[in-house]
Amino acid sequence: MNTPVSKMDSKPVIATFKNHFADRDNGLKNWLEVCYALSKPLSTPKDQAQCWAVQLSGLKTKAAVIDWGEMSLLWVDLDSGNLSIDEIKTKLDNLSITSYGIYAAKSSTDEDKRWRILIEIKKYIGCDSWFDLQEALQILFNSDCSAVRLQQIMYAPNKGQHYEYYVSTGIAIDSTPSKLLAIINDRKAKRAAIYAKISITLKSRTNSNTFDIQAINDTLSTDILLKKYGYKRHGRKWISPNTSSGKAGLIAFTDGRWFSHHASDQSIGLPVDGGVCGDAFDLITFYEYGNNRETSLASLVGLLDPEGGKQTTSI
Repeated sequence: MNTPVSKMDSKPVIATFKNHFADRDNGLKNWLEVCYALSKPLSTPKDQAQCWAVQLSGLKTKAAVIDWGEMSLLWVDLDSGNLSIDEIKTKLDNLSITSYGIYAAKSSTDEDKRWRILIEIKKYIGCDSWFDLQEALQILFNSDCSAVRLQQIMYAPNKGQHYEYYVSTGIAIDSTPSKLLAIINDRKAKRAAIYAKISITLKSRTNSNTFDIQAINDTLSTDILLKKYGYKRHGRKWISPNTSSGKAGLIAFTDGRWFSHHASDQSIGLPVDGGVCGDAFDLITFYEYGNNRETSLASLVGLLDPEGGKQTTSI
């Protein structure tokens, strides 16, 4: 089930890696070459299979991708739902996406179909814009959120028990499709609203010490603490080590504040809008000081500002 590929832009859109273990890429493919590869899948063990990246930094670390600053394709990692190619085509048509390729993953079977969807974009886009688009696609397809990671790679077409592919030769995306834009704007509005509530909630904490909680937060990294305490990043969100659902439910903002709707995190931080919120201080207080704020503040002040530690604290 395929459509002939028409003449397309010759700019590279995929970096190839020899296998999953390779640190550096070993080549580039343009859109025409990518589409052709879908018609010629490999048949090789997974640990030997070629991998693709939708960024051209030559590496597959987040830092390298951020430094590079551009992404070259959109994609969807669809391992659930058992959709047919026709059902996927209908979803893409409804989004007014017309230049794309679909291929079955190595693990796909007739009873449990799994897919990778590649979507051509007219121009390379910045990481933040790409992130928004990927998140919107993940929501619409209810797909794996790993594809929202800047550094995430995928396996090149590699024939398993079931293999199909399809190429649509339409027009590369030049602006954000309206349905994706609606999701992006809605997500931004919700994040802004919860952030405003978090700000009000955290300001309610009082501290008579001149060396206050914010001074402590300035010396700590929420992202580093989340990793230390066993949280796992999935796109913009984190999965709590305390949850059994396996779903990502904590959002960390760029200034170190966070919001969690994990029921298992409800003892951390302060309650707000059906969840809890906090900052680095709240995380270290819960995980290292038994959630005792007085003890945590006194100890951290003593470590970070010995003179300040001699003063009386109150929170």
